[in-house]
This record gives sequence, structure tokens and C-alpha cells, in this order.
Amino acid sequence: MKKLFSLIIFFLFLILHSQDREKFDKIYVKTYLETSQKDFNKALKIADSLFVNSADPLLKTRSLMLSASLYQQKGDYKKAVDFALLAEKTVTETDDISWKVRVYGFLASQYRILKLYDLSKKYIDEAMTSSKKLGDSLARKQVVGLMMQEKAYFEIQNKNFKKAVLHVKSSQELLKNVKKNHDFFTANNEQLLGLCFYHLKDYKTSLQHYNEAERQLKNLSESFLIGLVYNGIANTYMDMGNFKDAERELQKARVIADKTQYLNLKTEIYDTAQRLYLAKMDLDKIKEYKSKHDRAQDQLDIGTSQFYNASLKDAETKSSVANKNSSTKNLVIIFVIILLAVFCIYFLYYKKAEKRTYVRFKAIISELNKRRA
Repeated sequence: MKKLFSLIIFFLFLILHSQDREKFDKIYVKTYLETSQKDFNKALKIADSLFVNSADPLLKTRSLMLSASLYQQKGDYKKAVDFALLAEKTVTETDDISWKVRVYGFLASQYRILKLYDLSKKYIDEAMTSSKKLGDSLARKQVVGLMMQEKAYFEIQNKNFKKAVLHVKSSQELLKNVKKNHDFFTANNEQLLGLCFYHLKDYKTSLQHYNEAERQLKNLSESFLIGLVYNGIANTYMDMGNFKDAERELQKARVIADKTQYLNLKTEIYDTAQRLYLAKMDLDKIKEYKSKHDRAQDQLDIGTSQFYNASLKDAETKSSVANKNSSTKNLVIIFVIILLAVFCIYFLYYKKAEKRTYVRFKAIISELNKRRA
């Protein structure tokens, strides 16, 4: 009877634990994709509340990564990296390899954006190495698929669009059977393909991928991703000389840009607006969107500058501590050398004194022997 009762309690715990995870998942996704676009400060408070009220290290890790992702959207790279590094420490308290890989992937992405490519590569390598522990599971396919996306972003940043296409297709092949967030992952890949083919000037293929991304997102809450899709379609139509459809799509993108805190999205959309109104020679609109673009870009530059300044200050502090430690070590070494020198002098003096004592003692013994004789 006691065993039966224990089993019932155990299964109730699992059910309640599962329900907590499901509730957490719903709040997490809604905050990241929906709340952050409508009320950014509220999204930050929710992320903080999730962290404070989570006892499970894995949920704490996810809460930290939510905060990191939100600050990344805001262009505050210092806080984004700080939260992610804290998540990196926290996730070691769990045995969840997939979230460990996601943390590595996020840090790889941030360091890529900051053009710290060695650090970015370090975290990509760590992510790929850790992912091998997941075997041939769906979880491994998901995290490796996301890392392929990160590799695609790297190639896009370096204008290697054909290589990027290969990485995106590899990503989609890995993610196609992942049910959780399937539509979002697929839409993200389609948006990246649309962007790549746009830069390769294959506008027909670009539009096909952008339209597919829009179709995948139609049942999801409005997010930054649909803003990127609308902006990509607008750019494609513009380069095709179809300014009417370009302006229609740009208007959809502008609505999202004006209310989001996602600074990279703002700069991209406002840059597209400048291009469009330059083609139409609408000087008032050009000035309006140049001003909006510059404000968003200035905020991004401040965020980047803060990260580098904080990193430099940290490096200087470590250098100062190292120098102090080095000075301390030098003093210890000097003290030891002096001590050894004193010891050596004392040892030599002692040996000489001992030799003199021995000679005198030997002379006394000799003298005593003579008197006895």
C-alpha cells in the first residue's frame, strides 16, 4: 500500500512538473514573440519574474536567455552577453545538453555581431562538440539545425550568399521534423533564403521564399520576423522596379518598426524607406526616415560602444590585478633569494667555525695525549 501511495505521489509530481513547464513555455514564447513587440519593458519584467520564481536551474537558464534575447533586440549587447554568460554558468547545474548548446549558439551570434570572430568560432565549436552527446535524436537535429542558421548568418555578414544558402538548406533539412516551433523555424529559414537570393539578384526565387515565410507566420503572433519578411519583399519589388507593391509591403513593415524595440529591424526598414523615397524624390519622407534611421543606429552604436568599453575596463582591471600579483610574486622571490643568501652565508660561516672548533679540539686531544706519554 505504501509503495502504491509513493508511486501515486511520484506521478502527481511529474504531472504538476510537466504542467509548470507547459505554463512556462507558453509565457516564454508569448513574451519573446508578442509582448516584446508591444510593450518591451513589460517583457523584461516578465523575464525577470520568471527567473525569480523558478527553482529549477533549467527554467532559470531559459529565463536568463529570454532576458539576453530581449536586450539583444534592444541593442544592449553588454547586458545581452552578461545574461548569456550567467546562463552558461547556470546551465551547468542541469544535464540538459540542448539548452547548453543554445546558450553557446546565442553567444556565438552575439560575438559575431560584435565582430569578435575568434570568440564566435569558439562557441560554435563548443556547441557542435556538445551536440554530439545528444546522439541521433530530434533534440540534436534541432540544435544543430539552429547552429546551421548561425553559420548562414555568418556567411551573409561576409557576403558569401551561396555558402549561406547551403547552410540554410542544411538547417531546414535538420529542422523539418521538429514539431515544436516548427512554423517559426521554417519561416526563419525561408526569410534567410529570400534574403540570399535577393542579394544574388534572383528576384523570382527570392519572392517565392519570402512568400513562403509569410505563409508560415500567418497563424503566429506578430513578431520581428514578419517585419523582416515584409521589408525583404519591399526591397525585392523595388529592385524589380515595382514601386507600388514595394510601398505597400514597406507600409506593413513600418508599422512593426515604429512600435518595436528591435533596433536592427528598425535600421533595416528605415533604410529601405529611404531608398524607396529617394527613388520617388520625396525629400520630406527621405528626411523623416533618415532621422529615424540615424536615431536607431546611434542607439546601436552606443550599445556596441558600451560593450567594448566595459570589456576594455574589465581587461584593464585584470591586467592591474595581474600586475599587482606579479609585483607580489617578485617581492616574494626577492625575499626568498635574500633568505637563501643569508642561509648560505650562515652555513659557510658555521662550517668554517665548525672546522676551527674541530682543529682546536684536535689540538687539545693531541696535547693531552703528549702529557700522558
